[in-house]
Amino acid sequence: MSLKCENWYLLRWNRHKSKEKSLALFGGLSDLQEKPVEEIKKEFEKALNHGYEKICCPWNFIYHSEIKKMLAFLLEKADFFVLSVHRKSFLDFKKLFNKKKLFQFLTLNLILEDDNFLLEVAELESWNFTVTITAHKGVCLEKLSQQIQKKFKKNKKNIYLSFPCSHEKHPELYEPEEIACFLKKDFYPPPPFEAYNLSIPKDLKLEPSVFPEFFYKTPSLRKPLKASVVIPAYNCFKELSLTLKHLYQQDLSKELFEVIVVDDGSSDSFSLKKLDFLKEMNFKFLFLPRVKARTGFKDHRFRAGIARNIGVRESQGENLFFLDADILVPSHYLSTACRELKKHPVILHPRYHLKATAPLKYREIVKEKHSFIRFSDYWETFYKTAQDWNQRKLPWKYISTNTLCLKAKVFKQIRAFRKNYTCYGFEDTDLGYRLYQKHFQFQLHSLNTYHLYRKSEFLGQKNLREELLGLSALTFFYNTHCLNGYEEFKHLITKALSF
Repeated sequence: MSLKCENWYLLRWNRHKSKEKSLALFGGLSDLQEKPVEEIKKEFEKALNHGYEKICCPWNFIYHSEIKKMLAFLLEKADFFVLSVHRKSFLDFKKLFNKKKLFQFLTLNLILEDDNFLLEVAELESWNFTVTITAHKGVCLEKLSQQIQKKFKKNKKNIYLSFPCSHEKHPELYEPEEIACFLKKDFYPPPPFEAYNLSIPKDLKLEPSVFPEFFYKTPSLRKPLKASVVIPAYNCFKELSLTLKHLYQQDLSKELFEVIVVDDGSSDSFSLKKLDFLKEMNFKFLFLPRVKARTGFKDHRFRAGIARNIGVRESQGENLFFLDADILVPSHYLSTACRELKKHPVILHPRYHLKATAPLKYREIVKEKHSFIRFSDYWETFYKTAQDWNQRKLPWKYISTNTLCLKAKVFKQIRAFRKNYTCYGFEDTDLGYRLYQKHFQFQLHSLNTYHLYRKSEFLGQKNLREELLGLSALTFFYNTHCLNGYEEFKHLITKALSF
């Protein structure tokens, strides 16, 4: 059985703690109290609703105080569950499952703590199982690789490496360069769950259930929506109000599109109620509360991708438009892009930055007079040569969510933005990489968009921007095991790790 990547949801509860380092690095332990089965059922449904295809139980699930109820639920939903097995629970696991004759129904995920455990489980080769090697320096990867080749030839396709992701120094973890060297020798696919990011604060909700704080009008069931515009926002009311005004002025009938703003805990967001023109639109506003306020770019509390995921779950449109909260678009933006999406599954628009003296109405802007391209050696070169976008080296690296349009059914195949990008950047690069893996073609549209002038958040802090991009590039490498991507962004990763 071959499991697809990127679609496992890792359940976590804590009853029997363990001192084994790799379990903690893998994300199998939690500070939470044991969850009742009824709560696990709710989390299971939530995970499926959020686009996950498999739910992975932790290694200590067999010690759950309601194990009989838990087993009954597992068998009822057997197609959706993967069970983790670790040396600490291996003997008890075998006793329970052989006795109940349950092994034939479920898929196993073996967490390897050391080199020898793999030999102990070789007898399970007739079971449905995967092997996840949580790679740290207590495990000899070379030796394990040889054992895997010898013992699990027919299940080689179900062998995964999991490299824990951290933005801090952990002596037990492999450095990126070491990981790249190992992957070059004998490549294994990335694990079927996103890399466990040790730097994410424990209080930060990554799969929040959010309902609209307020909305105006609702889409007509008789007229399917052509477009859903999803806008993440954070403390930018002035810019967001201008972006929304330009969407209000679209020549596409207001009955045929909706706008969804997902606010990531701003202090000024409810000012949107002052904008009376929103009442004439299909408009939803969702607010993501924060346990702790953002304290800066390095606090790992950046949730733009998570906000977009929530917006998509609330959307009903045939096409998805990801737009930043400070972008001006022309009145024919939606209607033109909807027509283009009939021919191209993924569309990006050129984005130019406005000068401080530029007018704030799209129709009054003269590109040559009022705008410029930031990082021109990168974007200007791309804009001039994008007619061969899909033939360029690493075409996915140009995907950006400031003005990204794609068919909703295309995004559904990718499922979601990965939620472990909690620093600035790369959640859209990751999305582009997965679109590329699915062989979707990219198209740069000729219609220009404009980024409103804002005093640069990184003004005089070039090193900070590069450090943050390097940290996110590191997460990208752990998620994808993309060696070409590692070579492309190695300078950023190396610089970030040196700060």
